[in-house]
Amino acid sequence: MVMLGLLIVGREETLLRCEYLLARPLTGKPDQWQVHPELNFRALCRLRTSKEPDSQGPWVVNHGLQDVGGKKTWVWEQEDQMSCREVDLLAEELRASAPPIIHQPLTFGKTGPLGLYRKTDQIFNDRPVYYSQKSKLYIFYQKAQVGKRADGTWGALPDRDKMNRWKRYYYVKETCPAISFSSATQGFSPITATWRTRDGEVLKWTCPDPSKCPERKVKDPDEEDLEPVPAGWKDPDFPHESSSCKSSDQDKEFKWLRAYELSRNLSGDFTATLFGEGTEPADACQGAICNCWLMAAISKLAEYPGVIESLFSPKEASLEGKYEIRLCKEFTGGKTEWTVVTIDDYLPCKYGKPIYAKFHKGKMYVALLEKAIAKLMDGDKQRGRLTFEGKGTYASFFSGGMNNFAWSMMTGLYGYTCYGPPHGEDRAQWQALENLAVTTDPSEEETEELGVLGAGATIQEVELWRCYVKFQKMSGEGPEEGWVPSYILGRRVAKRISKFPWHIYVPEPFEGSYDAKPVEEEWVWEKMMEFDKDNSLVDVSLTYRRSSAELKQDGLLGGGDGETTMTGGR
Repeated sequence: MVMLGLLIVGREETLLRCEYLLARPLTGKPDQWQVHPELNFRALCRLRTSKEPDSQGPWVVNHGLQDVGGKKTWVWEQEDQMSCREVDLLAEELRASAPPIIHQPLTFGKTGPLGLYRKTDQIFNDRPVYYSQKSKLYIFYQKAQVGKRADGTWGALPDRDKMNRWKRYYYVKETCPAISFSSATQGFSPITATWRTRDGEVLKWTCPDPSKCPERKVKDPDEEDLEPVPAGWKDPDFPHESSSCKSSDQDKEFKWLRAYELSRNLSGDFTATLFGEGTEPADACQGAICNCWLMAAISKLAEYPGVIESLFSPKEASLEGKYEIRLCKEFTGGKTEWTVVTIDDYLPCKYGKPIYAKFHKGKMYVALLEKAIAKLMDGDKQRGRLTFEGKGTYASFFSGGMNNFAWSMMTGLYGYTCYGPPHGEDRAQWQALENLAVTTDPSEEETEELGVLGAGATIQEVELWRCYVKFQKMSGEGPEEGWVPSYILGRRVAKRISKFPWHIYVPEPFEGSYDAKPVEEEWVWEKMMEFDKDNSLVDVSLTYRRSSAELKQDGLLGGGDGETTMTGGR
């Protein structure tokens, strides 16, 4: 790998100093040279040649992903005025060009440092030394190979400058151990080398803008060398204490931290963000609380740009930490009533991380929306009516909920329709796709083989247990009854040949009464097309409304074929 002493000259005579790598790819096309801002990063430009990089030849420049013919593709264009030649760079210049701050989001133990390292004035082996105040770790350059000398002592071996790598430890010394170290490199910055975890995963370094990572004015040896976020507004109706979470001794370890600070530390560029570059389903990450139904609803709405954003005021990260979130507190009987929930941005954390909704790419909107809904849910949610007194806490989630309920709180839409099979006595008919071994009850510890059901045989379902079907034979070869599998190692070996008719249910919210009438399948898909044409918000989910005995009979463990629920509206 060549990295030092090279000048890449472009149209504007731009010098790419030591933070750029010039290397041949390890795989793919070794007959070309590529320039990278860092290892394992897509090339910025390349030169096709088997000779040295300063040879003549057209360079091509990467102009990024572009839409070409309706398809995203990487666009490369030839740059005739670009060349490469050797220059002499002094070590002092190379040290000066090393970034003042480097960041690697790692967690050492329970203290959870940010992985923020600042360049110090110390020089070791001609390279700068970096230091993390929180983790008390140094990053420095090691040249010598360490081992047993001829005199029996342990230390740096003479004339053995073979290591040439960066390493991390609690003090700076050639012969010290290493908590972690990089691959071999001649670079003057740790980010020019490849760092891996013990599992072989490549670790990503970034170079934050120093203006976004100001040093502490008043140093604290036990804290990050990063100016803390000032205290924000505190909601008097949502106390920062364990009673706002749940009654447990472990809650005494909770520390209430500002979402603004958490977002800043997790965003990657040390800029707090409310929505980042936009909402997306992956933002909804459930924490240690029983609200998967809420996360499912947020994940669905996140696919619709602007819907969740419209609930927030302000719509950007607030340094004050005060947010007003608009939610629907009543949505039944054709009536909707909206209210504004005011919250602060303090969240219960453990070891410096939120214990409830997580921060995906540093976005804080999911955690704040979760807190606002927790505060709203201090009424009788089971009937779709909330008595808003502003006294709800995270403990509200422990009584459970439904994703339709959360959907309605955020959209004001209700009056859903369910499509699915009736819950009668009829059982499905099956057909064997290959020869199947027939056994006694597979739920028992010991089973007895009764024979072989021939391929193509049809059977009447009697009972289901997991992927096994208890049957009575209708036609074909094999035993008259017994158990056969419908799947073997993920391969379907039997299929249903009877279809349940579609039914429509118009339920009264949370009342538990359902009157069903059959409908044509075409009608169902016509409704779906109407929703799509109108660009309506559509919530589609699989639910079940069977008793425990029926679920066991169906072979369902905690879920079911059930019916498909659709909520549509503009």
